[in-house]
Amino acid sequence: MFTILEKEINSYRNKIIFGASNYGVVWEKILKDNGIETSYFSDNDDKKQGEFLNDKEILTLKKLYKLNKNNTIIMIASTIGYLDIY
Repeated sequence: MFTILEKEINSYRNKIIFGASNYGVVWEKILKDNGIETSYFSDNDDKKQGEFLNDKEILTLKKLYKLNKNNTIIMIASTIGYLDIY
């Protein structure tokens, strides 16, 4: 299902899911089932930042901005707050 997309996403070192919630967990499973292992979650909720979800750190927006943009893909799994990352 994700063959072309899998190759593109896996070309990035940092694969991040924005949205450390139920949507994020569902997307992580869909991606993993299709050969894509994510690196981190990120969220703009201060209470979640610095915590871990499924053994992956939930990055603050500040840490997210410090990652190499040429080697990072952010997949949005949130219906709110996603404009904060632009």
